[in-house]
Amino acid sequence: MRKLGNVRLSDGRNLAYSQYGDPNGKPIFYCHGGVSSKSDVAFAQEFCEENGFLITAPDRPGIGDSDHKAGRSLLDWASDSKELLDQLGIEKTAVLGWSLGGPYALACAFALPERVSVVGTIGGAGQFDDPESVKQLGLLVDRLLLTVPGWLHGPFAMGLQAAALLPPEAMKQSLLSNLTSKSDREIVSALPVKDATGFLYESLKKGGMGVIEDYAAVGKSWGFSPSGIKLKTLIWHGEQDDMCPMSAARIMAESMPHAEFKLVANAGHFLLHRNIDKIFPLLCG
Repeated sequence: MRKLGNVRLSDGRNLAYSQYGDPNGKPIFYCHGGVSSKSDVAFAQEFCEENGFLITAPDRPGIGDSDHKAGRSLLDWASDSKELLDQLGIEKTAVLGWSLGGPYALACAFALPERVSVVGTIGGAGQFDDPESVKQLGLLVDRLLLTVPGWLHGPFAMGLQAAALLPPEAMKQSLLSNLTSKSDREIVSALPVKDATGFLYESLKKGGMGVIEDYAAVGKSWGFSPSGIKLKTLIWHGEQDDMCPMSAARIMAESMPHAEFKLVANAGHFLLHRNIDKIFPLLCG
């Protein structure tokens, strides 16, 4: 099953989402990556159908078909997520965040402990408390989006919109050119062009400002400390992942009372593609 939908939030905004997998399966609430969208986990649909999982993957504000929310924070996302879970009738769920979605997943775990059974991150971003932590990121676009001053948000948004004019083949080659991990290059090379690029185009559907706001919320104070998360936390990181530094993930895991750091051998940032059969059962077990 693949279902596309949207809900109207209490403040009048529209929040778009997709669901993938078994309608009666174990629920997983998924937080997508940066310069990405709800469709970056669409590859998991067949596995979820065959193995009894149901992914609910929303677009964050200003991304895909979700309306903007200016100046939003990570904890604002937790509030939006609660409303979505309420309207979908999902009482309790595992939460998983990939890459930039990691902090958004942690925000849900902190703010909604009664609704979250377990939280996991895959190649998740850490806190950016000093300029050095930003410099360790592997992608230039990530470093720029986390440090761009407010007065340049408009021009940066226009630049992102211009990038969306690239043909899909060129977009895929651009993505590959920024991947240094052998595992990541193999995974992305094997993907059909639409699967390798569709989530990028979807992230810019409403322009570039939603992506800028997405990074701004992670780059500023989170409004909570990961050490305050009392739930079981599983932090997966590929040993070849040079997009989000492993050191930041380890430090964060060590600060959390119920966190397990899981280093995945021979894997990069896209490790879920080859390890879904191990990660989902552990997450929902």
